[in-house]
Amino acid sequence: MTETIRDSYGPYLKHAPVAAFNSISERCFERYHEITDCKNDGSLGPRELIIQSMMYVAESTSYAVRLTATWAASLPAMSLCRDRYEQVLRFSYLAHQDDDTEWNKFLVDFFHKKNRIGRKVAANPAMHKAFEDIVGRMEDWETESPTPAEQKFLARWQQIKLDVCAELRDALVKKNDLLPNFLTEPLRPLYESIYVQASSVTHYDIYSLTMLGYYRTPEGQLALAPDPQWPAILSLHCALFDIVQCAECLWRHFGLEDLSLYEALHDEWCGYCRKMGIID
Repeated sequence: MTETIRDSYGPYLKHAPVAAFNSISERCFERYHEITDCKNDGSLGPRELIIQSMMYVAESTSYAVRLTATWAASLPAMSLCRDRYEQVLRFSYLAHQDDDTEWNKFLVDFFHKKNRIGRKVAANPAMHKAFEDIVGRMEDWETESPTPAEQKFLARWQQIKLDVCAELRDALVKKNDLLPNFLTEPLRPLYESIYVQASSVTHYDIYSLTMLGYYRTPEGQLALAPDPQWPAILSLHCALFDIVQCAECLWRHFGLEDLSLYEALHDEWCGYCRKMGIID
């Protein structure tokens, strides 16, 4: 899959910042696979299998951000970058827990979502029949209406708003003296600039349309498009999220103590940001 995607990158990969941040992202996941792929022998426990699934979604989304960015499809890439931000934030919040309380909220959310879908489907007999023809008969608990107390218990994970989750995560990493400095950087400041702003694209509101303007193509034609700097900005943020999530995953869930490679990648990331004038 990796080689196929690399062959599909667009012309913006020729831009130095896009190429640099894309390279950082690729090396993040290459190291992750070097350590974890050898464990795919059936010996992984339930928690590790969930972690691998979370990382699969993270890597797939990272590729999607970078692929669309290299084709200057910046608004779809922005929406995907919003997803990538939430992924790294939720993952990091769970990774820094001292016990299983928050993990249990996360896992129970499966039953909350499954029940919500089941009740919606069951309310329409024709849809119910079509659904069960495709996926099989639903369990009784999928269509039953929970009591208010049960509903509150099942929905605990959904009650953690993302900006609050970011604040809680940042507080957890700040007080962890064992973490290298690059993993203690706050993620809450990116909530407005990435999540809120990119949500406009997802929601297709008027603000998202104002991100478009007329720009000259290399051939001198005027084209309606987002600002040409967006591919680099999106690749920049995606690379940061990949550094943090891969490093935290290997440290917390696979026992990797030597995070020097990811620290070096973060230093490289900072260097390119300075060249772009993003940080001092």
